Amino acid sequence: MIPTMRKLIVAGSVVMPLLAKAVMIADWLTRLGPVGLARGVRSEYVTGPPITIIVVMLVLLVSRSRSWQVPARWCPVGDHELRR
Repeated sequence: MIPTMRKLIVAGSVVMPLLAKAVMIADWLTRLGPVGLARGVRSEYVTGPPITIIVVMLVLLVSRSRSWQVPARWCPVGDHELRR
């Protein structure tokens, strides 16, 4: 047998069960219902206003956390920061 052919057979024997398992898990999740539940949650709760509020809160959180830092000056001789 050609080495390349042997590699293809080995790769196929590994990939095929993994694909079958992935399809089986996807089918199980569809039957169980979390996909429909996630769609309902997304349509009910993940709308424009909550996303806007979350983004504004994150922006305020980042800007506030950076405002407490000590202002830095640059050393006139070397190219590094001076902190007091």
